[in-house]
Amino acid sequence: MQVFMQVFAFLFLHLPAVLGQATYPSEFKLEYCTPDGTCHANTFSCPHFQMRLWSYYKKKTHRLPLKEAWFLIGLPGEYRDELVSSCPGGMLTAAFLVAKASLYSNPERAGMYFQVGIDMLANKLPEVHRAVALDTWPVTEAHDEYLDTHDELEAAKKVRAEEVLANAGTRGRISLSASGDGEIEKKRLEEGGKTSTPTTGPPASAPSVTSASPPAAVDSTTRRTTSPTALAPTPLATTTVHQSLDLAIVHCRESLAWIANELVWPVDVLRTLRLFIYEKCDENGDLAGTAIKLEENFYGRSTVGNAETAQEAIQDTSESDQSTAAQQQLDSILHTRYNVTLGFGAKIGALHVLGLQDAKDQVTLRSARRDECSAYSAHVSKMLFRDGKARTSTYERQKFLWENKEFLADDILRFAQKENLNEHMIAHQKELEDENVLEQVHATAVSSGATLKNEGTEQQVIGDPDLGDFTIFLHGDPISHWQQFQYSYLNLMLSAMQQGRLDVRFLHLSTPRLVAVRTPCQDQVFRYVMGRGREGLLETYCCAQFLVSKKQLMSIPESRLERLQQIVDGSIPDLCERVGPTYEKYQGQRLSYCYSLEFMWHVILGDQPEGEPLRSDNAEVPFFLRWKDNEESYPLWRDPFSYYVMKSEFMKKR
Repeated sequence: MQVFMQVFAFLFLHLPAVLGQATYPSEFKLEYCTPDGTCHANTFSCPHFQMRLWSYYKKKTHRLPLKEAWFLIGLPGEYRDELVSSCPGGMLTAAFLVAKASLYSNPERAGMYFQVGIDMLANKLPEVHRAVALDTWPVTEAHDEYLDTHDELEAAKKVRAEEVLANAGTRGRISLSASGDGEIEKKRLEEGGKTSTPTTGPPASAPSVTSASPPAAVDSTTRRTTSPTALAPTPLATTTVHQSLDLAIVHCRESLAWIANELVWPVDVLRTLRLFIYEKCDENGDLAGTAIKLEENFYGRSTVGNAETAQEAIQDTSESDQSTAAQQQLDSILHTRYNVTLGFGAKIGALHVLGLQDAKDQVTLRSARRDECSAYSAHVSKMLFRDGKARTSTYERQKFLWENKEFLADDILRFAQKENLNEHMIAHQKELEDENVLEQVHATAVSSGATLKNEGTEQQVIGDPDLGDFTIFLHGDPISHWQQFQYSYLNLMLSAMQQGRLDVRFLHLSTPRLVAVRTPCQDQVFRYVMGRGREGLLETYCCAQFLVSKKQLMSIPESRLERLQQIVDGSIPDLCERVGPTYEKYQGQRLSYCYSLEFMWHVILGDQPEGEPLRSDNAEVPFFLRWKDNEESYPLWRDPFSYYVMKSEFMKKR
């Protein structure tokens, strides 16, 4: 014992002094009221946030704690200051994570959030807190990922600008600097893309930044460091190519006021917006066939990087001296027929109103409601099949029915037998032979230098389909479907389109998830449209509201889209047997195929896996849109009620 004490005393006297750190608090309860009078009571777990961050940055999962990060950065100032001391690594990583997410929709604000993180490191943390945060939290990883993403997006912006300047026929538009001189901007691009210094002031909802402006950009190869306090991204480029949008809406009698009142439209996206309204209920049947296209350059150019929206401009009618008859007509239609704010219609690119009557079933000879399915299919076919050529013959449709006769009810089987398969086959072969003859004649004429004469038929050059960069498919009342459609989520995408930074093939916009089921009807719809059997459960989101990119739409096989059209336009009778309550006035009142299609839009139009991941877990969903999209509420684990059922059952067994 005496020896031990002597050794201990020696060590105590001769070991160098080191800084000590007490344990950080684990959980926080935050109660506060917002200016609108709403009071909140939230709990936040610092260690759980830490675990989720490391799980993402170590590439164990695609899910990131985006909601938690935004929550921390958006807290009242006194809470943020407290958490900088009590959970410093969490606040630092949250700032850099939020900065990266903002790069896609608001680059200037992204720089502000980045500066918030730099300021925390430089000015608000004692050395011991800084060292612990850098060593135990993915601060450096989040910082470096922001820088890499910033430079990748800026490089992509330059490439897109060069492409648009070289191809004047695209619907994408360039937002130039205040000078509005396209030649100056083109010259800047040719010289390597001179850049301007970004704003460094803090956002209104973030802690104030007191540190000096950061030094000039550092090459990405030299950025890696254990202390990111002195690094800054490359300044913002001056030329932005925004992305264009087509909005396809299935309409019955709903008010479309939400288009102007709930959606926040960036100026450049709004002025190239094309609105397609598919009338299903004859409410505005007299408008069917209306097509009004405004001059795409009427509003000129907007300021670069300006997050200004068109909300104020919508209310401003002072430009009457510049308005045209087409603008006034379009604006009047949207206002009087669809309850859209007066002035909005004069700001968009085009309006198309199309009548779409539900076809009768070929067996029951009664109308069958086809809901959104016939409108979505008609829109895709209209926009892609501009030559009017059928992709699947009657013979092929009847052949499918005959090959699947074991799945058909007796009346449907008689329908299949009624059609003479051999006659259809002969006609189909003749069509193919005629096409081959025409192709040979055309090839001979081209090779000989002769001009091919039209025999009473206009030859049409198809080329690039007239599509927006993205198409959004929505119901006339999008938020009424389970009350979980979020306009704010869609507004994030619109902001990213303004920056030209939305990069996604297919994205569901609604919640909740559908409970996965498997039925013979669903199997047959999938097999017919996709041309193959299912490989697993169809897992996806509710309510058939989604976004699809132009690139994705153009990649879909034409035969698939043709079969999709046939499954909903009455070409094929409703083969599905009803089981249980159907809420139909008569059997077949609602097309059963449409309900099945709700489970497979992500496969048919998106080429996504049949088991579509959650948005928060899906690597193909852009970083800034990977929000957790469901909330469940249970008693807290420490709440005695949590154990009530367990204890009750235990006592019964005792």
